[in-house]
Amino acid sequence: MTKKALMVLLIISVLAPAIAFAGDKVDEKIAMILDSRVGWMERVKLMDEVAPAGIPKVKETLANVFYDSMVNFGCPSMLYHAVSGLRYFPYDSKAIEVAREGMGNREPLVRMISIEVLGMIGSENDIDYLRPFLASRHSFESSTAQVAIDTIIKRTRMVEKKL
Repeated sequence: MTKKALMVLLIISVLAPAIAFAGDKVDEKIAMILDSRVGWMERVKLMDEVAPAGIPKVKETLANVFYDSMVNFGCPSMLYHAVSGLRYFPYDSKAIEVAREGMGNREPLVRMISIEVLGMIGSENDIDYLRPFLASRHSFESSTAQVAIDTIIKRTRMVEKKL
């Protein structure tokens, strides 16, 4: 066996268990996110850890946290991080739906992250949902909405004349 083949075999033997058990870790973290006995700070941290996986069960968990008051207890941090994690699901209808819902939340930070995430994952159709925020009396909403619209235009290569 050559040195190269031996090195490849060694790397595979080290990484294979990590890859095989990665799904188990995500499942374990999802269970903790949905467990109301786990403190909100720990659950927020877990949402931030699993969101980059970008897999459907994570998206469903984040949506569940957002919509289910028995899971989020109306905690702005839980809502914020649930929406924030959806940035890893571009053009996904469920993720877009949650971001749109978040724009109507009474908490300013939840509205802001919802606007930001919609700009990251939405399509040209979402510009119509963002436009009302351009006239907001809250400067953070209007500036975040403008950045979100610009992001959609840039990402989708829309021509400004269409607007």
